[in-house]
Amino acid sequence: MSLIKDVKKEVKELELTPRALRRGSATLGIALFLVGMMLHHFTSYELTALALEVFGVFLAFVAFIAPMKTIDIYKAWMTFALVLGWFVSKIVFTLIFYVVVAPIGLVAKLFGKEFLDLNFKKKRDSYWVKKPDGHHINYEKMH
Repeated sequence: MSLIKDVKKEVKELELTPRALRRGSATLGIALFLVGMMLHHFTSYELTALALEVFGVFLAFVAFIAPMKTIDIYKAWMTFALVLGWFVSKIVFTLIFYVVVAPIGLVAKLFGKEFLDLNFKKKRDSYWVKKPDGHHINYEKMH
């Protein structure tokens, strides 16, 4: 899928009710305030920290008073979040494939395990795979 198509589709489907705008904008405002506090405490970026703190408090305040005024900020933030999520999901699934699935396949191949019977013979009476007689389990008994 295409990044632009996916993000446009998701942005069109955003819930833009006053409640959703209030929650999203207040969350963003509080997050910006906390980032500003951390910058203020751990770095020497005083002006940037102060700007983030003031903007975060202002955004949270406006979100509670007039949530519909925050619609553009909310859309911009959600667009950024959707783009970031698009990339992160691709990276995470790639890592899962190469760290988990591929090694399992390689180990199975080394030990000769076949998960699928790919040797298809057309002239067989039945394709039923016979299991060796051994331990019979009665699934109706619970003990």
